[in-house]
Amino acid sequence: MATDYLAQFREKLAAKKLPADQAWSSLSRALLGANEFLYLD
Repeated sequence: MATDYLAQFREKLAAKKLPADQAWSSLSRALLGANEFLYLD
């Protein structure tokens, strides 16, 4: 799932001639924004 996201995002970045490493930043924001790693004590 994450690999598919990265591949698709990299294609979009390549079309706009932007650096491919932005795909990782986007994935990180998506994961943290989904609250999957939220832990309350």
